[in-house]
Amino acid sequence: MVESGKTVKVEYRGTFDDGQEFDSSERHGQPLEFVVGSKQVVPGFDAAVASMELNEEKDVVLEPKDAYGERNDQLI
Repeated sequence: MVESGKTVKVEYRGTFDDGQEFDSSERHGQPLEFVVGSKQVVPGFDAAVASMELNEEKDVVLEPKDAYGERNDQLI
C-alpha cells in the first residue's frame, strides 16, 4: 500500500459531473509524480492515492471541499 512520504507516479483523468474532461496525465504526456502527504495535490486526490495498492485502478469522486473549494463567482 502507498504510504505518506513515498513518491508515486499516477495516470489520471479528471472530469466534471457531466463527463467533460478538465485535465489528464495523457494531456501532459506523462504520469503525475508527487510525494504522498506533501500537499502537492488537492487533499482528496492525495487521500485517494494513499489508500491504493501498486497498479490498482479506481474511480474517485471529490467533493469541492476536498479539491479546490466551493465555487465563488466573485473570483471569476
